[in-house]
Amino acid sequence: MAQQRHIIKQQILDLQVQSKIPTFELQNQLSSLYRSKIIPLIEAYCNQISTPDTLLRIDTLHIDLGEIDRQTLETDFIEKVKEQLTQQLAQQLAQQLSRYPASTPAAPTPAVHRASIPPNARMQQAKPPPPTNPTTAQLELLSYFLQTGLLPWWCNSLSSVALEDCYEQLRRTSPVALKALLQAQLKQAKPLQRLIYQFTDKTLVNIVDLMVPGGFTWIQPYCRDLQTLRSQVNHLREIPPRQFRLKLWQEIFGTLSLSPNTGINANVAIRNHLLQLAISFHINVPTFFQQLRQGMERLRDDDVRLESELPAVLEAHLQTAVPPIITHAAIENLYNLLNKLKSLNNKSSISSSLQEKLDALLDQFNDLRSAPSDTPSTNSLTDITTLVTELETQASFTYRPLINQIKSFLQSISPQPLSAKTFAPSVPSASSHPSVPFNDPITPFSDSEELYIQNAGLILLWPFLTRLFETLNLVQSNQFIDPQAAERAVLLLQYLADDSTANPEHLLPLNKLLCGLDLLDPIAAHLDMTELEQTECNSLLAAVIHNWSALKSTTPDGLRRGFLQRAGILRRHNHNWLLQAERETHDILLDQLPWSIRVVKLPWMSEILYVEW
Repeated sequence: MAQQRHIIKQQILDLQVQSKIPTFELQNQLSSLYRSKIIPLIEAYCNQISTPDTLLRIDTLHIDLGEIDRQTLETDFIEKVKEQLTQQLAQQLAQQLSRYPASTPAAPTPAVHRASIPPNARMQQAKPPPPTNPTTAQLELLSYFLQTGLLPWWCNSLSSVALEDCYEQLRRTSPVALKALLQAQLKQAKPLQRLIYQFTDKTLVNIVDLMVPGGFTWIQPYCRDLQTLRSQVNHLREIPPRQFRLKLWQEIFGTLSLSPNTGINANVAIRNHLLQLAISFHINVPTFFQQLRQGMERLRDDDVRLESELPAVLEAHLQTAVPPIITHAAIENLYNLLNKLKSLNNKSSISSSLQEKLDALLDQFNDLRSAPSDTPSTNSLTDITTLVTELETQASFTYRPLINQIKSFLQSISPQPLSAKTFAPSVPSASSHPSVPFNDPITPFSDSEELYIQNAGLILLWPFLTRLFETLNLVQSNQFIDPQAAERAVLLLQYLADDSTANPEHLLPLNKLLCGLDLLDPIAAHLDMTELEQTECNSLLAAVIHNWSALKSTTPDGLRRGFLQRAGILRRHNHNWLLQAERETHDILLDQLPWSIRVVKLPWMSEILYVEW
């Protein structure tokens, strides 16, 4: 028989006693009684009323035990709980089954608890109708994780492998609902970035095939070839591998969004993707294509053969592409229009990826403005056309008049008419997707939300972090040099805590706070540590032990196990954060800690972190 798990998020014992009764003694007595007798009773009865393949959720269960005589406290308390629990759970189950008949269950993943009873639980998204089957729970789990980087409170810790297993099982058991969920989530920048960070290339290819069956078969060989070529192209070789992979897949999913139903011709898609990469990395387009071809020729000399359509695309582009001649007057006009777009963005923001492309285009056109007046530009209009296309499909109504003005100007200077199709790609309508009850936006964290973590002891290291990050060139002038540096710092903190370089994002909320990031910011699942980073992190742990004399001959791993890997709870507190660490017997050594941990605010943190330990 399959084992069942039952979870109570919060339980409250509310007693009213006569003033003469010693309340502290009574509290300890009831606490012991609850742990030893009541919890096993609840578990046994929950096992009776639920089946292994059903998820039963109860928001709140209030049990009134009436009056209990202090002299017969133990027997009366147990009997009354048993009577009331049996009656009220049976009523709840009958009501829910009458409203929501159980659907055919699918085999559950180990990550999902098979039964959960959360009194006083407030879910941060739309609540699915209880009871529900494991497939529905997996959809909720995946959606919640993509939106937040966290797990629902009812879910076990989830490894990267288990997360991919969850996707694979949903692909087999509920592909239509999974596709609708992904279509809703991947329109948003952070869920898309999180998907790319947390899933392997193989799974990402599988996701593309789910979205457009057979329409993007060129992706896998093309990605392999581009990764092979990367080492041969100076501009690409200088880009950190994680950043290159992120941009590569962001542009692929961007291409997918333009042809959501049928896919597009492989050669056209590859050419457009290369153009997008050049814009994203601020590389001159003709130079980029020339470097790719030269790299391809070097690989050919080494008997390395590329498998995709990439070589043919490069040759065709370089042989046939005749960019339009753009006059300096046209360049000046385009530059002014792009500047207006940038000014408008200060009032009505666009996504960071579009902002990067806009800045890159402004740089390109600014360079062209300074060229000699008798030197015509041979830059293609593709870059700006692509930007206008993306703005038209993603930006708010505020941008519409200016976008139309740019479109009209591009039409007037292009040697060939730009069709409406160029500017108006096919975008799926909301009505074309099946309804999924798990794509509601996550609300901000409230004072009642609790995040359970296993690395609360990281707070002990706070006095040493500024110097560590400065030494590693992640921080300058008390601020991280860029978002990628802060992201790297998050992963370095986890190495300090547990000596690991691969961790699912849901384990890292405290790390994000200590690095000044928002809890919803995506973080990569893997860290490729440098030798310097490893040396400096190990030196930091040694410095902590040296300065905390009470630890004496404790090893770095002893520090990790004894203090850094400590269970704790994060919650909002008066518009700041509160960390509550679980106490253990050897915490008496904290009395000899040479620095305070009650209030922590590193220079790059926007909010204070209060600590109770």
